[in-house]
Amino acid sequence: MDNDPSRFWQYILKAIEKATGQPIDKKLEHLFDLQYMPPLELIVDSLLNELSLFESPLHIVLDDYHHIELDIIHEMVIRLINYLPDHIYLYTASRSKLPFPIAAWRVKS
Repeated sequence: MDNDPSRFWQYILKAIEKATGQPIDKKLEHLFDLQYMPPLELIVDSLLNELSLFESPLHIVLDDYHHIELDIIHEMVIRLINYLPDHIYLYTASRSKLPFPIAAWRVKS
């Protein structure tokens, strides 16, 4: 059931809340209460805005990422990674090749 985009992002939000002890902006959580799923770009961009407000470093781990098969989730995780604030770190653990543009990221750094 991790391949449901709404559930995937809700898990991430709840994990961040638990790790930081800081509530995520209710406007972001309400995006999941809508009858129709909003564009995932809106969710990721809103999450990025929230993350930029944290003062302490935050490490986010996506374990067993090989279970994620939907391209839209991959695209949004790539968007998240591309625009992460400098003090936020994202790690992925997978048993298969990650569907990310790792070579392009290496060239950028």
